[in-house]
Order: sequence, then C-alpha cells, then structure tokens
Amino acid sequence: EELRFEKDVKIAEDIIFWTKLSKKSKIIGIDQALASVRIHGSNSAFDRREQIQGINNVIEHVITKDPDLKNREGREILSLMLINLSRYHFVLKHYKKSFLLVIKVIFTAPFNLKIWKRLAGYAKDILFRLINKEEPFKR
Repeated sequence: EELRFEKDVKIAEDIIFWTKLSKKSKIIGIDQALASVRIHGSNSAFDRREQIQGINNVIEHVITKDPDLKNREGREILSLMLINLSRYHFVLKHYKKSFLLVIKVIFTAPFNLKIWKRLAGYAKDILFRLINKEEPFKR
C-alpha cells in the first residue's frame, strides 16, 4: 500500500498520515526544527469546530479502519477521543451532543473504570446544564 495524504481530508490529514506511516516503519525524532508553522487566528488549533472535525477525521480514517485497534486498547483510544469531542461540544454549548458522546463512551469502553473516572464529574456538569439550563456546580 502506497502511503499518501488523504485527498478528501483538510483537517488532521498530517496526523492521519503519520499514524499510518508509524504502522509501516519505525519513526525517530531529531532535535532540529525542519519546518516552521505560522500561528495566526485562523489556525485549526484555535478553532473548536475545526478541532472537532479533526478528531472526527482521525476516528474515521484511522481508529475505525485499523484492525489492530479493535481490541480493548483501541476502544480505550476511541473513548479518549470521544471524551475530547464531548468537551469541545460542551465548550460550544452543544450540551445534548456532548451528553450523547458521553453515552457513546460508556458503551465503547464498558467496565473500564479508568475511562469512567474521567467522565464522572464532567458528565454531572453536562446533565446539570441540560436539566436546569443553569451554571453547573463549581468545583
């Protein structure tokens, strides 16, 4: 299989490429900058909607297509990505979507206490906002 950037992906295409490359070959690092990134207001790193799209792209093009990630470890990776998606939706005040992603995490990683502990307080905040349409409890 020839490795290339996904043509139809505009956000997180680099992560998808490097993840696929890491499955084919050992990757090493060097302590020298070989490129620079121009930081400006429209970088994906500063846009929650683009971050959501990037995570969705990684899930679609890497996590769900990699047969090696069908095991418990793969479900844990997917769960952590879904938690991040849920948090981004929460920040954007998409509480229903955020809560549905929490439910998906519970079914993706059943009986995984490590994952469930990460969700505990966070899920309470989402439910509180959905039910009361008020500020959640302060921690």
